[in-house]
Amino acid sequence: EYKGITFKQFESDVNSLGTKLYDLGLKDSFIGVIGENRYEWATTYLSVVNGTGVIVPLDKELSTKELIYLANEAELKMIVFSKKYRDKITEVKKNCKSLEYLVCMDEAIEDELAFLDLIKEGESLIKAGNKEFLDAEIDPEKLSMLLFTSGTTGVSKGVMLNHRNISSNVLANHTILKLGPDDLSLSILPIHHTFECTCGFLTIIAAGGTVAFCQGLKYIGQNIKETRPTILVVVPLILEGVYNKIMKKANASFAKKVIFKALLGIGSLLSIDTRRKIFSSVHESLGGRIHHVICGASALSPQISRTFEKMGVIILQGYGLTESSPCAAGNREMNYKHGALGLPMPGVTLKIDEPDENGIGEILIKGPNVMMGYYNNPEATAAAIKDGWLYSGDYGKVDKDGFYVMT
Repeated sequence: EYKGITFKQFESDVNSLGTKLYDLGLKDSFIGVIGENRYEWATTYLSVVNGTGVIVPLDKELSTKELIYLANEAELKMIVFSKKYRDKITEVKKNCKSLEYLVCMDEAIEDELAFLDLIKEGESLIKAGNKEFLDAEIDPEKLSMLLFTSGTTGVSKGVMLNHRNISSNVLANHTILKLGPDDLSLSILPIHHTFECTCGFLTIIAAGGTVAFCQGLKYIGQNIKETRPTILVVVPLILEGVYNKIMKKANASFAKKVIFKALLGIGSLLSIDTRRKIFSSVHESLGGRIHHVICGASALSPQISRTFEKMGVIILQGYGLTESSPCAAGNREMNYKHGALGLPMPGVTLKIDEPDENGIGEILIKGPNVMMGYYNNPEATAAAIKDGWLYSGDYGKVDKDGFYVMT
């Protein structure tokens, strides 16, 4: 069963954990977090970035050797982990001198601290008058998040982000998409990536909406029916899977194929609400409440997004990098194009560097969302950011309507 957690409880848990982290002497420390998409991950993230230190989200798919390297690189003082990754994290502890504390999100053993115990202890500290975390000043320009990305070279680089980077992105998302307390997002993509963290978690929370955590890829269909999301943040692979299932049913017989094709043709002439009624079975398989699907990370076939549009599901593609927090461009609720990256995000400037005869060049990004730089790597930072412009390494062009298209 799904357990509902109120904003009031969330705030209390974040404040209690943050207070206890202060009490352990972790002010300005680097704290790692690794695990599935879950409430404890979200609580840890905000407890660290809102006044304690620097959060270092770790990819749960990394090998033990890679995790040891990153823990040493960031000089982690604490790792908060899910019991599923205990073996890896135990090895990391043996091979990282800076690491003082291991906190298990589940039942703790031996030298570990229990997540729930820390919250209870923090709660007691607040009741006793400890306001260190509650009164902590937030410096929007100070390093708050360190995200390791392999990039194209295969060498891990630590992307340094601050509150200004992330907050500007969340606010930009709210200006291009109407979201509110009635919205619910099913969190499917790995939350340690900025795409899911910024768009599928922080943007929804900032709108007063609900985030439900998916139990795993094989449960997506079941979880969608249980939670009835209004918005989904996905990668093309997930949409391709849904599309293939729909087409398989539609092509089950010649008669079904003809009817489906005819309805798609009619659908393009009707209002969104009417399309949703005609293709009610498709909408029911998506929970019955979806109004938008946000898609990013790689290119989606325009044929798929057009077909979904005819059925009353609007897919908005976006573009960005970890280095841009991540959103740099996006299609709008009322202004979108199939196969395009979209328009620059509000507050963000894009340009094509040295375009060739076809208008194609490297996409450059400038704005409050651009990273502070690469951690302990001034050479890589200097190569990536010149005169405030982030060199994306991606090539594209601008069409006649100002939409950016990846080439």
